[in-house]
Parts: sequence; C-alpha cells; structure tokens
Amino acid sequence: MSTINSGSNSAPLFTISEEDFLEHGYDDYYNLKITTEDLNQVPLFQVKLPDNFMKFFKLNSDVVKSTFDSKSAGKTPNFVIKPIAGHLGFYSKKEKYSKSYTDINDVINLLNGMKIQQSTGWRSHFSRTAFGKAQSFDYITECTYSYMQQIYELQPDLPAGWNLNRKSTLFRNIYEYDSVFDGSKTIIGNSNTRCTVHQDDFGFCAASLLLSGANKDWIAFLPKYKSRFEDSIRQMPNYEKCKSPLFHGDLYVDAELLESLDFPFWIAEQQPGYITYLTPSAIHMVCNEGINWTELVSFMGYRWEVDAHRIQDCCGLAKDLYRGKGWEPIVKYYDWSEKEMGQQWNKFASFAPKDLSATKPSSSRSLRRHPLLSPPPSSSSFIEQLQSIIPPSSILQNNQPAALEDEGVSSLSRNESPIASADIRDPVEPPISILREQPVPINFNEEVPLSTETQNRIREIDSRIRYNEQRRNSPATKAYTARRVSSKPVAPPFVPPYRKKIKDAIQYRQNQRKAIRIVLQSESQKAAATFAGPPVSKKVMKALVVHHNKIKSLSPPGYLKYRATLEQNFFTRGAELEQLERQLQLSSGLEKAFGGEYIHRKILQGYISCEIARDYIDGRHSEHRLLFVRALADAGCKDVSYWKNFLSTEAQWNEMFGIDVSEDFRIPAHDY
Repeated sequence: MSTINSGSNSAPLFTISEEDFLEHGYDDYYNLKITTEDLNQVPLFQVKLPDNFMKFFKLNSDVVKSTFDSKSAGKTPNFVIKPIAGHLGFYSKKEKYSKSYTDINDVINLLNGMKIQQSTGWRSHFSRTAFGKAQSFDYITECTYSYMQQIYELQPDLPAGWNLNRKSTLFRNIYEYDSVFDGSKTIIGNSNTRCTVHQDDFGFCAASLLLSGANKDWIAFLPKYKSRFEDSIRQMPNYEKCKSPLFHGDLYVDAELLESLDFPFWIAEQQPGYITYLTPSAIHMVCNEGINWTELVSFMGYRWEVDAHRIQDCCGLAKDLYRGKGWEPIVKYYDWSEKEMGQQWNKFASFAPKDLSATKPSSSRSLRRHPLLSPPPSSSSFIEQLQSIIPPSSILQNNQPAALEDEGVSSLSRNESPIASADIRDPVEPPISILREQPVPINFNEEVPLSTETQNRIREIDSRIRYNEQRRNSPATKAYTARRVSSKPVAPPFVPPYRKKIKDAIQYRQNQRKAIRIVLQSESQKAAATFAGPPVSKKVMKALVVHHNKIKSLSPPGYLKYRATLEQNFFTRGAELEQLERQLQLSSGLEKAFGGEYIHRKILQGYISCEIARDYIDGRHSEHRLLFVRALADAGCKDVSYWKNFLSTEAQWNEMFGIDVSEDFRIPAHDY
C-alpha cells in the first residue's frame, strides 16, 4: 500500500477477476480482500464489478413502476443544513419527515432525469464554499426496496452471492426470523444531497453499490481518530458533556476542518458499477453529485467484533436504540461472546495458586452486561447454535497465512498483523440415521441361568485371556516391543495459523542474521564474497548467495558502505526477533488463561493477541496482572521476569497494550 498522508488519501480500488466474482459473494469477497491485501489502515475501499454483470442492472422504468410502491419508498425527509455560528467548519442538520408516503411518480421523475454527468471532484462538494450557504433538500433514504432482487428473479442464473438483498452468512445464522437485516435498502440521491458524518449502527461493515446515475463522493476515516475528532465537537455548548457526540448524527463538517485536525482521511469517488465497502466502525459522510440510485446492505465482516465490543454510549441513545426486538439476536450473540471470555478468565483465576497475591479475583464475580444493551435472557439453544457456526480448530489448517517477510516489528500493540479468518459455516443438523427409536429397557436384576454350552464358551475365553496376558508380560515380548518401530507415523501437533506465522517470521529473521554474521566475520572483501565454513541450511545459503553476488560487484568503498548497512540490519533483525518472541509468549499465555479454542476463535474474528489481552483482562488491578503473569509462566515462557516487571503497574499495562485512557474506549473486561 502507498504511503498514508495526513489529510486526504485516495481509497484503494480493485477490479474483481471473473474467477473471484464467480467463487465469492459480496461479503466473502470483502473478507478475502481485507485478509490478503494491506487494508488494515483504511476505512473504505472500492471494487469495480464486471460490466457483463452490471449490464443487467441498468434501471428500467417499467420494472420500477410494476414493483415499486409508495410504502416501500417510505416517508421522504427534508434536510436543512446551516453553518454553526462561532464554530467554523461545523454545520447543523434539521430534518422533517413528510406526513405521507413518497409518491411513486416522484421516484419515476427522478429516474427519468437520471444521467451520467461529468464529475466535478469531491472537494467541490465538501469544501467550505459548498457548505457556506444554507441548503434545503429532500432525500429519499428510507426505501425498503431492492431493484437487484427484481432482476435476480428475472435472471435466476446470475451469481447469487452478489445479490445485496441476500442476508449475509452470519446474519442468517443469528436470525431465525425476519429482521431489519433481511436485505438491502435503496437510496435515491439528487444533486448535493448528503448524509451527516456518522458511524453505521453497531459498527457494522457496509457494501454500497451505485447502480446508475451521477457519482457519489465519500469521505471516511478510521475509528482510532474518533477521539481527536470528537474533542473538536465538544468545543460547542450542546456537546460539552457528551461521551460520544458522533452518535447523535446531526452534524456535517467540511474538508478544511478535517484537514486542520491533522489526521488521515480517505476519499472515494464512486462511479456506477463500483461497490464501496466500509470497514467496521468507519466514520464517514457522503454527497451525491447528481441524481443516482444506490443499493446498500450492512453485514458482519472480518474484525467487526473487535470494534463492536468497544462501542460507546452517549446520552442513553444507544441503549434505547438496541433495546428493540429486531436487535435482540445480535445483542445475545454479542453478550454471549463477552460472557464466555469472562467465564474462562474466572475459571483460570479459581485454579490459580492461593499464594499468588494477597487478593485474588473471585470466580463467581458477577458479569455485568454492556451498558448499551438491554439484558436479554440467556438461551441454551441459542448458544448451541452459535457454537455450531464457530469453525472448529481443524479448519484452521486450511487457512495457512504466508510468513512475514521484511516488515518491521516495533511494538506488540502496533505491528501485530491480523491473520486471515476461515469461512463461518452454517449450522449442520444431525443426520436422520442417528435418530433411532428407544430400545426396550432391560431388567438387570432378573437372574437368567447359563446353558452348558455358554458356560464352556466362557471358560474357553477366560483361558485364552490368561494365556495372552502371560505372553504380553514375558521378557521376550517386552524386549521386542521396545525395539519395534511403529508402522504409523505420529502426527505432528496442531499449530494454529497465527502461531505458525510468528514462528515462520522468527525463523526468517534468524536465517537472515546468521547469513549476515557469516559475512561480517570475513576478514576481506574477497573472503566475504565466498563461503567455506561449516554446512548451513538451504535458506541461510540462499541469503548468503544474495550477499555474495552483491559484494562481488562492489568497489572497496562500496563494500565498506554495504558492510555498515549489514551491521545495522543485524541489530534491526535482533530487535525484531525479540518482539516476535514476545508475541509468541503473549499468545501462549492467552491460550493458557482462556483456552486455546477460545483464542483461536478470537483470532478468526480478526483479533490480534494484544487486543485480546487489552479487552478481556482487566489491567487496572494488580491481581489480574499477576494472574496473567502466572499464565505466561504456566505456558513455559522463558522471560517471566520481563513480563512481571513490565506489567507491574497499570500505566505499564496500558503502554504495552496500547490503551489510551483519555480516549475512554470501552474495555469489555471492566464489566466482569
């Protein structure tokens, strides 16, 4: 990925191959790109869909007339935008909904006026000049209608996975009934219609496909800059005491204000046939350059869980929002995963040695729910359903990530990279063949006399058992067993992909250091260009050959300069090795504390090890920090003293795991 600049950056754009298009759906392809491309530090990216697919979705007014109704269009809101006096760059939004449903003729008139037009660029729509005058516009944003669904019914051979009206995989597993997430919705834009700066509900990912019409311009930035952005909002009287003023969703900002905040944001100029993906909890706003038709859908993508568990409430708005019946399955899924980790931690604490510390957290400590969520009753059937959609450890073997190459590793909290997630599978019901009738009960107290034939057979079997036991215990048999080589090779222990990735990275750097050491031990340039030492591994020799070929082509001054570079690289690789060893130790400690299966599951969801420690261990209390040090010791960590010293205070814990107290992000472990 290109260098990220403070200020505007262009969103990555991909053209999907025909093979990937046929193999994946819109949600699977998002996960594929996130886990195989360098997209960890971008809030949105675009994908150009094939022209031979998009040609089916050229808007047809006859199809719209016959399938669209006013109730589907909903009630159209009118928005009024005004500059906020004394706060340059901020603009308020007031909205008023019509009393009646949108007239279908208004939709058809917009459709007839839709055309491709020359783009004037994103800045002309987000600049201070564009926002400077009071604006009023109607914006059709509440359509529960899917044009894609109508075309898919007419063209059933189209790839089903790219129908945005299809509920995504995890939503299908969580919801057993119709819900607000059953399909896509439609937004019909007009010239300079726009939405406020906001995050999508519950931090969901989103896929937005522009079917036809004028371009749609996006501005987005990562949630890690939310605190800096909200600090500027709190300068206004109405927001001074707001914990998360962004949640109100009633503000617009201009490009000049964003640039003054000195953090990177991304621009996407969406054209017809482009699908724009929003990453979890991305903060964004949108402006339409003219009349256009967009279909969009929310879904749970890779790393959604990481951000969703840190959602903040503001003025009770979120708590009220997520109490609705439509949210109940999401709330249960969300709450269950936190409660499960809390139970695992408390179970580990209950078995810790009593002399570990003066105070030990109780294993029966109550688990309080997330402050945003209503307290739904637990459901064993729901938990069983969730367990069925979590991939077992065995499928991790099919998802081996590539080894780290030359990237630097400067700290646990910054440079640990998420590992690719495996596909989440649908629940599988037991086959009919195992559902058999109950057998007739047997009365074991009933005495049944044995026949002579049966008694003789029992004596014969007993005699054979005694004979075989004597042979097994004979000295000759024991000596043969000790010498015999097993015909079946012992299967190597299972190594999770994320652990293999770290081990591969460690091995790579060790090989590089060994090759550099051999070169630096040479007394002359001629000796450095050859190798006559003891045998080394193939990978070390491969690195040596690269150095030899380079040294042969250098002048004496050039060789001295190259040698100085190698000395620097030797120490750099050493520092990276130390950090990678810490990551491996951290993963081992987490597996010991929570159980390997739970950590594997979190890794599949997109967590990295430092985020698991940050979110599910309460580092504010010394007994929790000592418990984690104990877990590291039990896992065979060689540097227990390092961890014990480095995690001795809350401030050191926060530094290790990237916790900025001023940001006031929620940490799930603080609730249990």
